[in-house]
Order: sequence, then structure tokens, then C-alpha cells
Amino acid sequence: MPNNSTSSRSGAILAPQQGVTLTQSQPSFGNTAVRLHRCRSEPGYEMHYTEHGAGPPVVFVHGSGPGANAWSNFSPNVGPITQAGFRCLLPDMIGFGYSSKPTGVDYTLDLFTPTLLRFLDALEIRRCALVGNSLGGAIAMRLAIDTPSASSSS
Repeated sequence: MPNNSTSSRSGAILAPQQGVTLTQSQPSFGNTAVRLHRCRSEPGYEMHYTEHGAGPPVVFVHGSGPGANAWSNFSPNVGPITQAGFRCLLPDMIGFGYSSKPTGVDYTLDLFTPTLLRFLDALEIRRCALVGNSLGGAIAMRLAIDTPSASSSS
């Protein structure tokens, strides 16, 4: 069995997994089917995300609140950004959307920031533009401060 895992900047072993199709009640973009992807990271969290377009990566980091997820925060931005030649990634942060919702952990920047970095590592994204809303803005700023090589100013 081939090993498709990747060693990351954070030292964790990550295994991207793709191909879970969203049902009709889930988000769609124009006449293009939106596919929900997932990647696993240590300590066994699963992050779900949608991906659109091709080009330099732009990662949208959503805020918090009831029902918050990447699609609900940023879906109106996907069309214009992909049409401008960018690859849009919309991950659901741990505790939100279709991602893992672990119990017994503190949902703080100390959880979200390394988890986002592991997500980027799993997708072999070494540098990207980060767009954050509310809590997502704090996560994006913390990642940019802690790992300046990961963020760009596209």
C-alpha cells in the first residue's frame, strides 16, 4: 500500500484524502459541482474543505458563531477570485462545519493556528494569501506572525 502522507513543517504526519461529493442540499458554484475534500492531521482531527480554481492559493479562514463555516462566510467571493486566476481553498476550521468537533480541548488560537498550518502542509501549500473574517482574521494574523514564510500579500 503506497504511503501518501507528507512530513510537515510542524512535524506531524498528514494524509490528504479527497473525493467526498456534497449532496444537492450542500453548496454549489454555478454549474460546477462543489466537492468536499478532507485531510487528517495529528492528533486525528479531520478538516473538510472545498477547493475552486487554479493558480496561486488563497485560503479563506472563517469566523465563529452558530453555523459558521468557510462556505457560509466566503461563498460570494469564490467566483470573482477564481475568475481572477487564483486557487481558492475554504477549510472548515476544527469545531465548525464538516470538520472534527473534539471535546475536552480549548478552542483557542493555540488550537486553530497549528491546525491550519498542518492543513496547508497536507496540501503542500508552502505560501498562500490568507483572508480571514473575525476569528479567522486572528488565526490568519497569528499564522502570518508565527510562520511568516507561509503567507504572502497577493
